[in-house]
Amino acid sequence: MANGNFTPDAGEHESMDCDLCGDEMGVTRGHTGPRSSIGALAKAFAEPGEEPKFSAYDHFTCAHREEQWHKAAAVIKRKMEKEISPTLKKIFQDDLAQILESRYYPDDVYISKFS
Repeated sequence: MANGNFTPDAGEHESMDCDLCGDEMGVTRGHTGPRSSIGALAKAFAEPGEEPKFSAYDHFTCAHREEQWHKAAAVIKRKMEKEISPTLKKIFQDDLAQILESRYYPDDVYISKFS
């Protein structure tokens, strides 16, 4: 997850905390249809009359997901998880801890969702 968005099977979780910031996530229940881009492709390329079957799911979303600090924390966490240098990993950990504690990241810094 690590981005404040999660789609477990319907009824699997009563509540969930964001794996990034720790706040309780909001939920909408009982969705059906594709949960991901792969599922959407399966639906788009299905033969007429043979649409794929999708299970019901709940959609948990962090209220802070679109805030600058949350986006920055998600990018830093992804980069930290991929980093092999212990020195650079420690720098990412320190930056992540600072952002999560202050819940602040400058608005004038562009954060690409592809970072």
